[in-house]
Amino acid sequence: MAFVTDEASEFFQLAARYSATGKGNLGIYVDGFDGKRHVSDRVGREPLVIEHVTLTVCLLGQPIVLEDLGRDRQANGRGLLARFLWSLPGSKGRMAPDPSAVGP
Repeated sequence: MAFVTDEASEFFQLAARYSATGKGNLGIYVDGFDGKRHVSDRVGREPLVIEHVTLTVCLLGQPIVLEDLGRDRQANGRGLLARFLWSLPGSKGRMAPDPSAVGP
């Protein structure tokens, strides 16, 4: 399975910003790193079992989002952040608007 997005919402979900319990739902990300068995057992539905989950993740977010995730104790403590290859390219500055590029 692969998850690719250029929005930061998934980062925020990892950091539990939208969780009423304040705990991130990190299981699939932690298990998907090395092909572990993953079980999602929720009240009111049958358990979802993936015997050997393999997950490819490509998330593109603003640096502030990564900084916030880096401060999340649960993500650090469970080894989530160590499972990713991080890249923070330098800024190329701001784009100057070119009104002449807009058609009539």
